[in-house]
Parts: sequence; structure tokens; C-alpha cells
Amino acid sequence: MNSQTVLTYIQEIAEKLESGHASVMVGAGFSKNASEKFPLWNDLGIAFYKKLHSTVPRDNEHFLNPMKLAGEIKEGFGYQTLFEIIKSNIPDKEYKPSDLHLKLLKLPWKDIFTTNYDTLLERASEQVIDYRFDIVRTKTEIPFSNNPRIIKLHGCLDQQKELTITDDDYREYPQKFAPFVNTVLQSLLENTLCLIGFSGEDPNFLNWINWILNNLGTKNSPKIYLIGKLEINEHQKKWLERRYINLVDLNYTNDKSTSHKKCLISFVEFLDNYLKEKNKINWPGKSRVTPQINASFKSQVKEIIIEWTKIRKNYPKWLIVPEANRERLWNHTQHWLSQIKEIETLNSPDDFNFVYEMNWRLEKCLYPIEDPMIKFYEKVLERYSPGESEYASKCIELRLSLLRYYREEAQFNKWEDANKSCEDIKELFTPELSARWQYEKVLYHLFKFDFEKCLEILQEWPRLENLSYWEIKKGCLLAELGNISDSYNIIENSIKEIRKRLNLMPIKNDFELVSLESYSILLSSYISISKGVIEKNYDNIGDNRKEEFERLDVLKLYKCAPWDEIKLFELKLLNGNSGHKDQIEKYGFELGSKTKTVFWGPKTEFINATCALRFYEEVGIPMGLPSVNIPGKKAINSAIQIVSSISSHWAFVTLIRTGDIELGKQIFNRISISKISNQDIDNLAKQYLEILNYSFRRLNSKSNPSVNPEKLCKILPEIISRLLSKVSTEIKDEFLNQILNIYNSDKKWVCNLKMPIKRLINSYKQDELIDRISVFLKFPIIKQELNQSDEEFPEPFSIEYFSSLTPIKLKNNELKLDNLISLVRSEDITERTNALLRIRVLLRWGLVTKEQTEILGKDIWTKINPENGFPHFPIFYKNAYLSLPHPKNISPASKVKKYINSSSPVIQNGKESFEHTNGDIEWCNVLLNSTKTIGRKDGIKWTTNEIITFLNKLNVWWNQDKNYLLIEDKDNFFSQSKEIHRRFSKLVSILAEIIFPNLSVTEIDNALIILIKELLADMEEYKLPSMKAKVASLILFPEDINNVEIQILEKISESDSSQAKNTFQGIFFNVLAHKFGKSILLSNTIFEAASEIIKWRSQPGLFYALDLFGAILRNYPELLNKKMLENIAIGLRFLISDTDIKNENSFISPLEERILIREFSAALSFELNQYYSNNQKGIPEVINEWENICKDSEEFIEIRKQWKI
Repeated sequence: MNSQTVLTYIQEIAEKLESGHASVMVGAGFSKNASEKFPLWNDLGIAFYKKLHSTVPRDNEHFLNPMKLAGEIKEGFGYQTLFEIIKSNIPDKEYKPSDLHLKLLKLPWKDIFTTNYDTLLERASEQVIDYRFDIVRTKTEIPFSNNPRIIKLHGCLDQQKELTITDDDYREYPQKFAPFVNTVLQSLLENTLCLIGFSGEDPNFLNWINWILNNLGTKNSPKIYLIGKLEINEHQKKWLERRYINLVDLNYTNDKSTSHKKCLISFVEFLDNYLKEKNKINWPGKSRVTPQINASFKSQVKEIIIEWTKIRKNYPKWLIVPEANRERLWNHTQHWLSQIKEIETLNSPDDFNFVYEMNWRLEKCLYPIEDPMIKFYEKVLERYSPGESEYASKCIELRLSLLRYYREEAQFNKWEDANKSCEDIKELFTPELSARWQYEKVLYHLFKFDFEKCLEILQEWPRLENLSYWEIKKGCLLAELGNISDSYNIIENSIKEIRKRLNLMPIKNDFELVSLESYSILLSSYISISKGVIEKNYDNIGDNRKEEFERLDVLKLYKCAPWDEIKLFELKLLNGNSGHKDQIEKYGFELGSKTKTVFWGPKTEFINATCALRFYEEVGIPMGLPSVNIPGKKAINSAIQIVSSISSHWAFVTLIRTGDIELGKQIFNRISISKISNQDIDNLAKQYLEILNYSFRRLNSKSNPSVNPEKLCKILPEIISRLLSKVSTEIKDEFLNQILNIYNSDKKWVCNLKMPIKRLINSYKQDELIDRISVFLKFPIIKQELNQSDEEFPEPFSIEYFSSLTPIKLKNNELKLDNLISLVRSEDITERTNALLRIRVLLRWGLVTKEQTEILGKDIWTKINPENGFPHFPIFYKNAYLSLPHPKNISPASKVKKYINSSSPVIQNGKESFEHTNGDIEWCNVLLNSTKTIGRKDGIKWTTNEIITFLNKLNVWWNQDKNYLLIEDKDNFFSQSKEIHRRFSKLVSILAEIIFPNLSVTEIDNALIILIKELLADMEEYKLPSMKAKVASLILFPEDINNVEIQILEKISESDSSQAKNTFQGIFFNVLAHKFGKSILLSNTIFEAASEIIKWRSQPGLFYALDLFGAILRNYPELLNKKMLENIAIGLRFLISDTDIKNENSFISPLEERILIREFSAALSFELNQYYSNNQKGIPEVINEWENICKDSEEFIEIRKQWKI
């Protein structure tokens, strides 16, 4: 037999064994491995012959049939005599099982059958810790047994029951012991059978082969292998081959000096090595220890520790356990985590060993330590001293795990204490543990944003010659902290060192080096791209790294696939969405603002998120590098969002490290902030301000080290500004001063302060803002240095930010404004525009002197735009100059009238391009803001003919563009229909506020009346929200009031928010028009119906109903009757609970909308408080409750500001 055939057979057996489909049958020859004294069949035959004939057989009688001789003894002397002869010739209890017995049983056989009478296999099984064998001695035990089993087919010496030994026994066996035969046959149908310890003449072997073939037939016979040092002649060989018996002659070299035992040892060791190699990929394999319901943890813990220790020692040393293996390890571990609470019941050292092994598994699974577990870690470490050599390294590992936990949970005092305990025993640290400690210390200071300390530790960190893993992680930290060049060199040198070591060591020993190489390639490609972009050297980017990526394909054979791991995290954290995108309407941070957002799906489990963060930390992937995205950016962003709800500081640090400002907006939203107390918000804001102040100083420092603080300066103002709705005034003032410093800095362009400064101004109450006018005047006027300056550094006095303030007159307080006024003449268009924006507010507050006003009048009109004759301040509408100083010889009103009369609304129809203006039509805006309307004292008074001209222009515009309203757009972002809706909303306002109040039925002809009525009907048909115009038309057509009221009652309950909004605007316009004697007043039915909206908190009209009654109370309180007040009070009572952010059962969602309604409710409650107080009426209890809400420091500032006294 040639070696290749033997090797092929053994390989087949190994593959079946590895897949769990191999059984073995053990014969008498195998027992001789324990001692040569164990008999073979001929040896027993001699003993039987001697009993029968009182002498040993002659040479020519040696091959007498032993089974026949046994039958004769049983017949002549009885079974007991036969049993004693067998027992006396088999020295069972005199010898221990051999090492070969133990090695054979350590292999994962499905079943072990044996025809031997001795107990060597049973006793050997007691020493095997990998498996728990069921021993089957009788046929009645078969149904109750589980694999793996040792099945005694022919009886056992430790029982007095009959052994299978005589001719009659073998003849009757298939019927008498049918369960045994069926068990072997069933096993053969499913598994390969290996025969060991049999010779070609062995009666057991021959009988079992016949029974198998008689039952299964030769065609259905499974693969059977006869294995050993086979001494078989050609006739026997042919006989066996005809019966499909594969011969595996382990002595294929025919070396006579090679023993049977040596051959079997080589066979078993080959299988063992093969499985070990295979098991590395499939590590940790199957768990043999599972929680027993009726057993105590204490009784099982030793078995757990033994198994877990063995699995740990067999770990193939991947840098990151592959996801499938990680999942398997977790499944074998998770059921035991809760048992840690029983740790105090364990004896020493079981308590320590269990915690250590469990922690090792958690770290390999990338799972964090759960909060309830940490106290048991601490207790165990109190009991065991690292000075004891057997616990030293394990104690240190546990201490380092504690440090990591304290860091992740921002328990910095505990971290410092634990670190000090490490300092006390640092001489016990191995080089690898010392490197891990250094890494932890850098991360700790990174979590505290102490970048200088991070660099200091990295600079003191010695080069680690034989610890490439830690050298790479050190390099990655340097990269994140700004030193890309040194980082790149460290990683490239480490890759060379890894490959050099791989050439000296075969991969089959472990996967440490190939795993390190694979992740090093990932990190190198990431850092090299950043380096290449910075240095404008693209040699190591893209296709130029093709060989590296091809190498990654090879390393996948060893489950070293970094990109696959990252993609799996993306799938988990993004819920494996198929790619279908939904556009949803999402409330912005500013109350009342909405945005359209692309949303991919529901939340992901917290545990997956923490695993992802630990994965990035274990690999060492920098969280942010210049000019390159983090590998798996979507996954890490999702992880940060999820973790932010539990471990906020961990998430915040990671967010800052990524520098992703958009992600910061998602995390620091109204919902998350509402759940944090004011004190904690203050502490957070103070901490973030300190970091911002430090970072900005480093940014301006000439001695700035390699640390790059731009990320912090970019994202922190946005985050801090989102906390302003709950912080103290002191924190706001600190932020104000910091923003002022940024504005005055040459490095200000790093930041974007558009929203932060808006939020800051809006967070102050009116009196607080006025008190800080001198501070705001210190802000520099921004020039047109960059195109985006208006976006990133808005003028603080812009009317947009001060629009909510009531115009008041203040004493000058000797403000020095000469320099500011001079800037109005600046050649820089941005500078002079911002100066005028600032002066406009100061004029409204009476802070500009008469002399200064005269100078301003001349300066403003110095630079004229020749195209329109107005001053050249591009962002100002023409109507703005009506309220600004001007020379006596110039009439802004005349110029505005000329513009309005000579121009028209922009008509879209017929134009090639479609401009999206968000409804911002200049002609409409100027007309609306320049006209003297109901309730406005100042403005232009138009003649009837001019009003009729405007009406005709509006009618032409409507007829030209109305068909755009019928377009069904799928694109919500660039919808032409929605754009035209927004434009025509100005048409509705002009009709209501300017056209109808300035016309009289007696002054217009019938054709014009028909035009107006057709226009109103047409707007209704085209479903344009136009009830405001229809209500205003009562000025002209009071006889239509019944029809108008019917439509109002329908519209205020509309599900279309824009229809409801426009209707409520119309109701209030009617109140003002009636107050100023212009219109008939709507009946109480309308106002009572509006109050019912509040009573029942009906959406979407609730916002507008609250706003309506607040405006009525300010302008026409006598309109309210008892029923309206009762309805409002009932609604406000329920809204206390319905708008409570802590009310999980509230029907008002999302939470941002709930807060907005709370703001409107608070404003209405204040007006009611004023109403009852002014009328000397008792204030209802619900109003007092709202007063308490508005004075609660935990409320958002937008709500607190509503109570103005």
C-alpha cells in the first residue's frame, strides 16, 4: 500500500471526524497498548484449551476455534467458570489506560463501540474533560443515552451478566441483542466507521462485518476503514476489498521494527493536529458546559473554569475575533453573566478565576462590563494581591479592564485611584501589559481633552521592538493628534516587521501575525490617503495600493478581513436596511423650524453600538484624520447616537474625535437636552466652554504642537449653543465672551457661528439683552473677506435676531458710535451693510443722537445703485429706507412708490429656468412692508386707482402661474408646486391686508367685483390656502358672512396645516379690521369653535388657536365670553400634562412639537393672567400652575421667557 493512498484515507477520516460524522469500533488489540498482558483471541483460546484438556495445545492446534472452546466450557462447567477464566486472563484493574486510550477518546467521535470486555476505555473517559461520555453496557440503556457514548457491544467484566463469547452467542446475537446491532447500523448510515485493534481473522471483526453487510448490503455499505499495522495476506485483502473495507495500513513502509502502538499513535496524532488546525478557524468550538436548572452555580463553576481556560489557551490570537466566532463565544458566555452575583459564595481561587475568564471573554466579544458587575470586579481585586506570582498578570489585566470601564463611564476619580494602584505595582507589568497601560493612559487624557498630556505620554512611550500591535496603535494615536508623518512611518515599519516574522514562522502556529498584517493594511491605507492629500502626493492612493488589497484577499482565508468586520457593524447598526430611503419631515432645534431629512430606519441595540466603539479602539482606528472619512463612518455615527443615551461622555468624546458637526446636531437635540437637569446642563456647558477656550488658545498659539484643535473649535460652539435653552445666565455670558474672542481672532474662520450666536441672543430675555448692548457693540464689523462670511459670522444686530424685541427708547448712555457710523461709508459692501444693520437696531432703541442721525442720513444715501436709485445695501429691501434717516431733499417713499407702480410680481410661466425663492418675491415684500395697513401707523397710503392696478397685476400673475399648483411633484426638496404655493401666499396676504381694506364697493365697478369674486373662488378651487383673503373680503361684501363662517368652521379643523394656519390668520385679521372699524365682526360661534380646538387639543389647529387667543387678549380682550374662557382653561389644564416632556403617554409627538405647543400655551397663560389681573378678577388655578411652570428653572428658556413679569 502506498503512502498517498493511506494519507488520502486518513484525510477522509479527519474530515468526517471534524464534521461530527465518524465513529470508531475498538477491538482486543487496542488493549495491548495498556499492557502486553492483555490477551488476543488466540490467547483466550489457549486458556480455554488448557481448562478443557489440562494442558496447552500443541503448535498445530493453536488455531482452534476459541468460540467453540468457550462453548464447550460453558456446556461442561457452566457460565460462571467461563467468566472466571476470562476475567483471570484479562488483567483489567491491574493496569491503567494508556496515553493512547486517552488520546483516542479526546477525538470527537460520534460514538465509540467496543467488543472488549475490559474497562480501559471507561476509565480513560474519566480523565477526558472535553466530553462527557455516556457508558452503555446493556441494551436497555440505549434509549436513555446521549452522544458521545462508549457502547459495550459484547459485555463487560465489571458486570456478572453474560459475555458474548461462544458460537451460540454470536449466532443468536442479531436477534438477542438487536438494539445493539440497530445502533451500530444507524450509526453507519450517518457516519464513517473506523475499526481499530482488529486483525483480519478476529471473530468479532468477521461477525460484525457480516452483520453489517447482511443488513445494509454491499451497495449501501458505508465507508468502513480497518486501521492499524495490518498483517494481511493477499487472499484476506481481496476478501475485505470485496466487502468495501478500506485498508489503512499504517506501516506502509513495511518497517518490521515499527510497533502496532507507534503506528496508532501516529494515526491519532495526525487526526488531533488536523482538528486543532481546523478548530482554530472554528474556535471556540462547541460548548460542553451549559447551565443546569437544578444545579447550583457553585457546583458547576469548576467545570466552567476548566472549559473556559482551555478555550482561552487555544485562542488563535486574532487581533479581533471574527464576527461569527465572536457570536459563538458570546452565546457560550451570556448565560453565565448573571451568576457573577453569586461570586461571594465561591471558594478561593474559583471566585478570581471565574471573574478573570469571564472578563477575558467579554473583551474578546468586544462587550463592555455591565454596571451591576463592576462591584464584583472591585471586590475580587481587593481579595487578591498582584504580588502573588500566580495572580500577578491576571490581576493587572483585570485592573486595566477596570480603568477602561471607569474611562468609558467618565468616572475619572475612580480612574485616578485605580491608575495609582497600577503605579504601585508597575514593576510587575510585562512589556505587553505596560504598553496596554500606556495606551489606556493616552485614551484617558483624550477623554479629558488634555491633548498636551496625550502627546507627552506618546513621546515618553518607548519603541516596542517585538510588540508591533502596540506600536501600530501608538502610531494611530499620533495620527489622530495631528502627526500624520510619524504615524505613517511607524505603521509602515511595523508592517515590514510583521512580514519578516511571518517568513520565519508558519501561519499554522497561530493567526496573530496575519491578523495584525490585515488590520495594519487597513490602517496604513487610511493614514496614507490623509498623508497623500496633505502633501499633495498621490502615489500611495487608490490603484497604487492594489497589491495591498490583493494581500487582504489572501488573509481572508484565516478570517482576517477588517473591511468585512466594518461592513457587518454597518449592517447591524443600520438595521440591514435594503437601501430604501424615506423622506420624513423632521423638526429642527429651533422651535417651529422643520427640515426634510432622509431617514433609514429604526434604532439599533445599545450593545451593538458599544461593540462597534470598542472595535475601533481595539484596532486603533483614528476617529478623524484630515481629508479622509473614517472607515465605516455610517456605523460609527450610528454607534455614537445610540451610546449617547446611556454613556453620554463616551459618545461626546467620540463625536468630538470625529469632528462631525452634523452628527453633533443629531445627538444634542431637544429630546436629549430635555432629559438632563439644569445643574448637569450647566456642568456640561462649563466643561465644554473650558475645552473650547483651551482649543482656541492652542489654535492661536505660535507654539502649537502637532495637536490639531480645529475640530473642537468647529463643533463645540454648535453643541454649547444647543444647551443655552437651559443653562444659567452666567454660562451664557461666558459663551458670549468666548464668541466675542472668536470674532476678534484671525483664526475665526475655523468656526461657524451662524446658529450659535442666534441661539445665544434668543436665550436672553429682553432686559438681559438690553443690559448687554455694550458687549455686543464690541463685536467687530465683519468685512467681505470670505464669500461665506455672512453665513458663518453674521452681524449680531441683524434684524433677524432682534426681531422678537419690542422697540423701546433707551437713554444714550454715552455710547461711542462715531466709528460705527463712519463704516456706513465703507468701500467694503459687507462691512457697510453690517454697520447699517447694527445702526438700524440702535435707532429703534433711541440710542442714536439727532446729530448722528443727520450724518447717517447723508452717509446712507452716499452710494447709490444706478440701476434702481436706492442706496447700495444689497440685503435691504427698498421699504427698509422708509424708517432710516435720509437727506431732506430725498423722499424714500416716492422712490418706493415709483418702484411698486413700475414693477410687477415675478411671473414664472414662459421662463426657461425655475428659481426656488421659498416665496421670497421682492415686489410683494416691499408692497406688504411699505403700505399703511390695519394696525400699522406708518406707511404709504395708496390711491384707489393704484390699488386697482395692483389687483389687476395680481390677477394676471395668478392666471399665468396657477397651473403650477396642479403639478404632482415627487421631489419634496425642489417641488415646483410647493414653490408656487409659497409665492401665492404673498398674493393672499396682499389681497387681505392691502387690496380689500383700501377699496370700497361704491368706488369700484361691477367688473372689478366679479374679478375679485372669481379670483377668490378660483383660489379655493386650486386648493390654495386663502381663507385669510376670503375673511378680509367681508370688508367689501359683509353680506357673505354666513357662507364665510361655514367655510371657516370647515377649515379650522382641516388636517392640512397650511389651510388651518391661513384660516386662523384670517380670523385674527377680522378682529383687527373690526377694531379699526373696517369690517363686520365674525360671530361668537367662530371664536367659540376656535376655543374648542384648545379644549380638545385638536391638531394641527392647536398652535394657531393658542396664538389667536393670545393676540385677541393683547388687542381686543372684550371679545372673549365666559364659554371661550372656560374652553381655554380646560384645554390649558390638559396641556400641562400633554406637553410635559416626561409624559410618555402624551398624544402630542414628536417631542419638539410638544415643546413648541408648551411655549404657545405658556404665552397664552401669561396673557390670561394679565387679563384677569387688569379686570380685577380671580385668577384661575390653571393659570397659576402655568406661572409655576414658566418660573421652573428646569424649563427651556423659550417657555420661561413667555412669563414677562
